[in-house]
Amino acid sequence: MRKHKKDGKFIFDVKGDDVHLAVDLVKSIYETKVDKIILMSGDGDFESAIKLAKDKDKIVNLCYFEKSISKNIFNITNQKYLINKKTLN
Repeated sequence: MRKHKKDGKFIFDVKGDDVHLAVDLVKSIYETKVDKIILMSGDGDFESAIKLAKDKDKIVNLCYFEKSISKNIFNITNQKYLINKKTLN
């Protein structure tokens, strides 16, 4: 967690959270009997972890927001679920 000041107020950000999620994804591939992974991120930083999961015959489904999706991970995941106002209602 990172603390910084903006407009006179302290703001806290989580840095490296995608790294932690990628590590958890890789651990789950090797340490548990996982058949399907559901990733709720459009971040291209997950591409290598997704490729590894697919190489290990795992199903990787993607939940994403339209404006924040990496084309690379969109193209390599099995099923895709767009998250928007319509799907949330």
